Amino acid sequence: MICVVITGSSKEEAQKQIDHALPYADLFEFRGDVVEVPLPTLVTVGEETYGFASFTACHNFEKTPHNLGDFNSYGKVAFNAKSSSDALRLLLHRKKTGAPKIALSMGEEGQFTRILAPVVGVPWTYAAPYKGAENAPGQLTAQELVEVYRYRSLSPSTRVFGLIGDPVEQSIGHLTHNGYYREENLDAVYIKMRVAKEELSEFIPLAKEFGFAGLSVTMPLKEAVIPFLDELDVEAEKIGAVNTIVVKEGRWLGFNTDCIGALHAAKKRMSIREKNLAIVGAGGAAKALIHAFKSEGARIDLFVRGTLQNLDKKNYDAVVNCTPCTLSVSEEKLWDIRIGAPFGLDMFHAQARAQHELWFR
Repeated sequence: MICVVITGSSKEEAQKQIDHALPYADLFEFRGDVVEVPLPTLVTVGEETYGFASFTACHNFEKTPHNLGDFNSYGKVAFNAKSSSDALRLLLHRKKTGAPKIALSMGEEGQFTRILAPVVGVPWTYAAPYKGAENAPGQLTAQELVEVYRYRSLSPSTRVFGLIGDPVEQSIGHLTHNGYYREENLDAVYIKMRVAKEELSEFIPLAKEFGFAGLSVTMPLKEAVIPFLDELDVEAEKIGAVNTIVVKEGRWLGFNTDCIGALHAAKKRMSIREKNLAIVGAGGAAKALIHAFKSEGARIDLFVRGTLQNLDKKNYDAVVNCTPCTLSVSEEKLWDIRIGAPFGLDMFHAQARAQHELWFR
C-alpha cells in the first residue's frame, strides 16, 4: 500500500494535496504538527477499543545502526542511510527477520528502500502528494511509485534489477527498463543505487545476499567491479570493462553492451570503416568504444586529459567524448556519450535494450 503524507498547513492546502494524490493513495497520514490554527490544539491518542490502533516508531536522522536486531520490537523504523550499503543492509534485515513491520531508509541513498518495500514484505511505504511537498529526504511521489515503478504489482517474487555507479541521478535507466517491464508485463523492477568505488567491497556481498537478478554498471565501476564477478564473457574480457551483470544460478557474469550501443549510434551517422575517429577518455566506456570501432575498421586516436591540446592537429571525421566534461568541438563532429546528447541517447537506448535481452533471454 501507499501512504501519502499530507503536510498542508491550511485546510485548502491539505485538500489540494489530497485531491492530487487520491488516484494513487491507499492511505493518508495527516501531519497535525504542521497545521496552522489560531487557537491552541489538543491532540489525544485514543485506545484501540475506540477504533484506533497505535505502534511505536524509531527515527534516527544521523545514521543506520549496526545492531538492527535491537529494533525489531518497533512497529516502524526509519534510519538515515549514508550509503546504499546502509539501505541494503536494512532491507536485508527486514527480508530475513520480518521485523520491524515498517522499515525504510531516509535520504537519497535510501530512496530505493521505499520502492522495494513490497519485495521485502513491508506492508506500506510513505510518499509525497506531489513534487515539492515531500516531508522526508528521498521521498518519492505516489504518482512516481505507481506509474514508473508499478508499485502495486511488486511482491516478494518480483525480480529486482538496478543501476550501480556514482553519480546515478541523471540516468534514465529506471524509466527505460521499467518501461520494458510494463510493456512486456514482466514481474520485475529496476532501481538506481549510488555506489562509490570504495564501497564496492561492502556493497557487493550484500547485493549477492539480497538476490538481485542483474545490474547495470556505470562510471566509475566498469573496471572496478570485475574482481567481484565469477566470469566475464569473451567481449567483456577483451575490453577489460563491464556495464552489465547477469545473475545465473547464483553466479555473477559480466558483459559489455556499450559496444552494441556505440556501433548503433555511430552507424546512424556514418559508415565508420576507414574513418579517423578521436576518442577522449580513459575509462571503461572509452575502452568499449575503442574495441567496437576498431572491430569495424575505424582508425582510432586516444586522447586523455594531458594530451587534449593535440586534438586540433588532425582532421577527424568524429570526436567521441567519453568524459563528463564539455569539449570545444564543432557540433557536427562531436559524438558525446552523455545521456543529454543525441549520440549518447541513441547509444543508451541500444545498450539498454541489449541489457534487457541478456537478462530475459
